[in-house]
Amino acid sequence: MKRGMMPTRHILLLTSFVDRHRPTRLGSAERGQADGAAQSQSTRGLRLARVRRGRQTLEEALEKLRVAGLDSSVTAAQTHLNLGIVFVGGLKDPARGIAEFVWR
Repeated sequence: MKRGMMPTRHILLLTSFVDRHRPTRLGSAERGQADGAAQSQSTRGLRLARVRRGRQTLEEALEKLRVAGLDSSVTAAQTHLNLGIVFVGGLKDPARGIAEFVWR
């Protein structure tokens, strides 16, 4: 055997030791199932919170436009369009979204 080389049996023992003491890794499907449920729920919650915050902001803007007497302006129309998109795409409420699209 050459100097600096490890005997084959030492390599095999080392390999088996490393294999037994290595942290197990989940396969991509198992990891997806384990982490996916908690992660998708938290992601859904965050997305819904952002959508609701956006809806609230747009409704406040419409109220300010109404108070200022600008409820028939181009800005109000664009705000109603954006609110309709929030209802249809974000809150999955097509009836209210369409009502915002065809507002007066």
